[in-house]
Amino acid sequence: MQVPTMDVIQLHAAAASLAPRFTGRAVRAVTGPEQAPELRFGAAPVLRVSLTGQFRGLFPLSESQEEPEGGFPSYLHQRLTGFHLEAIEHPWPDRVLVLRFARKRLTGKYDRRGLVAEFLGKRCNAALLTSDDRVDRPLHRPDLTDPDARFLPGMTYQPPPAPPGAEAARWSLLEGAPPADLDLSGSGKELAQRLVPVPPRLAQALDELPAEGRTALLATAASALTEPSEQWYLHEDDGKRFLYPFPLPNWATPRLAGPLEEAWPEYIEATIRHAREERTRQRLESRLRGHRKRLEDRLEKVLADQSRHAHPEEYRRYGQALISLGGGVAREENVTATDYLSNPPDTIQVPVQPGRSYQEDAERYFNKARKAERGQELAARRRFETESDLAEVARLEEDLEDADPETLEAITDRLDRLEALPAEERHGTRKRSPEGPEPPREVQYGEHTILVGATRATNDWLTFRRARPWDIWLHVQGLPGAHVLIPRDRKDPLPGDEVLAYAARLAVTHSPKADRKAEVDWTEVKYVRRHPNGKPGQALYTNYQTIMAEALDEESEDLS
Repeated sequence: MQVPTMDVIQLHAAAASLAPRFTGRAVRAVTGPEQAPELRFGAAPVLRVSLTGQFRGLFPLSESQEEPEGGFPSYLHQRLTGFHLEAIEHPWPDRVLVLRFARKRLTGKYDRRGLVAEFLGKRCNAALLTSDDRVDRPLHRPDLTDPDARFLPGMTYQPPPAPPGAEAARWSLLEGAPPADLDLSGSGKELAQRLVPVPPRLAQALDELPAEGRTALLATAASALTEPSEQWYLHEDDGKRFLYPFPLPNWATPRLAGPLEEAWPEYIEATIRHAREERTRQRLESRLRGHRKRLEDRLEKVLADQSRHAHPEEYRRYGQALISLGGGVAREENVTATDYLSNPPDTIQVPVQPGRSYQEDAERYFNKARKAERGQELAARRRFETESDLAEVARLEEDLEDADPETLEAITDRLDRLEALPAEERHGTRKRSPEGPEPPREVQYGEHTILVGATRATNDWLTFRRARPWDIWLHVQGLPGAHVLIPRDRKDPLPGDEVLAYAARLAVTHSPKADRKAEVDWTEVKYVRRHPNGKPGQALYTNYQTIMAEALDEESEDLS
């Protein structure tokens, strides 16, 4: 989700809203990264002038970001500490602000400084000004050959030229409410050419309104530019989020966000969180695609191995037929022998190597038969593991859609394990059991199917492979025992108390070390993690609730 620079309405409204909050307060310190000095006035919030990055503009912060200190803020700290903020000026109909500072000497005279910030184009710039508005130190010093050398030290600061169309504009929102005879006809883009400042968001909103609505919206915008906005509004739709000093009518119902000093820190935190989740989602999508490709390539090789080792009985048939010939040495590349394994016995042509005895060739065929049988067994196990992994990747890809932060963390945990642990350890497969662990027990209770693990391997498979992030997981508190799972769809409500109570009783019943009555914890699977150093089936979990449950007797369980 991309958040653009503050437009001219947001920037000037922020200046008008923040001026009463900070005017008259003394600067205690200036910190922050190179292109985002943070003015500290004692107690929070911090006033940040950000000329780069995702959040570009003037806004308050509840606490400083953990970023390296820059040379420009350090210089401002030396020159501005002890000065009071006199005013935040925004005289031009474009993204330019001037922060005025003053300090009274013991003689009664005043020292004055100015901090000008231009949020124009791709490379914003700022400069500390002397009392006579000369450039003391700029953030970005221009080259001597630069045609726009307004920021050269020692030069009198000159404002940037007016934005295109400003001179021909018939009215500016900075002049107050629109006059009655103002021509408001045409599209939003045409209005933006006759009025200033009208950024794209406001132009789009005006485009859909009649004349009366346009007048009212422009009056609201003019008020936001010149007077503090007590309420800001959060606009959100299709992944786009931004704060504005008044509601724009072409968006879904904007939400009240409160004063800027409260709304902006919360907005930044939420936006960063959403951006972090989106980056995590994209990384997981990429990892899942790569893992799926590797598994598909592996499955292709496993199927080729299965095909190559598909007929061990044919090698055994050849070996048995050669033994029936007794002694002798092969003279040609094929020999006719009797196949006693067919019903009725029949003659077959057996490929042999000239110069070798029939017994040696028979042993060679028997060795091939044993190798093919082992290959079949190994290929069957690897095919089971690979197809199971592909099914798990498909489940994770499905779970990734509309996943909340906890689900993203659970998917990351499962994918880490899928990529790191050997297949035999993940699946519990052994040389002679390619089908994996014992399946869980299924218990029907009303409309719910409850799954109960019987062994460590089954518990591990049930919780960390079969379960979905929104399924309900139960376990006896503080003791080893069965993992119990109540599957449900993503948007289903939580199971009723009666279902949870019965599942808890199953957990007590199938946990041998539990007493007749025991406490059972339950939570969603997305809050369950595999114990980092534990055996299969050992888990850690959070965000759980606890209920007291009594074990079922055999008759009650059989009836279910």
